[in-house]
Amino acid sequence: MCNYKEEILTEITNIPPLCKCGNILRPDVVWFGESLPQDVWKNAMRFASQCDLMIIAGTSLVVSPANMLPIYAKQNNAILVEINPEDTEMSEVMNLKIRNTSAKSIPKLVSIFKNKL
Repeated sequence: MCNYKEEILTEITNIPPLCKCGNILRPDVVWFGESLPQDVWKNAMRFASQCDLMIIAGTSLVVSPANMLPIYAKQNNAILVEINPEDTEMSEVMNLKIRNTSAKSIPKLVSIFKNKL
């Protein structure tokens, strides 16, 4: 039976966490310098090109190719909503700019949408 100190030590030494297979468990994200998987990028472009509303939250919009997605949406006449404390390079093409953090703004938006449904 493990004592409390051993359990804490085990948790600390298991960083990064390991998968059951023994490899490092990794989130489904793209780190800086990595390429997006092509199927993910194609789906993102397709969704952006077909959407009616795009909420762009918590990004400077300077990292390519993701910064192209609002352009695809705008070409489809989608409404663009930017949530960011500061202006971005694309702020002038946004339909609505919310100058606040995503952490504060998104829960409020979700609440509004839930009440409208």
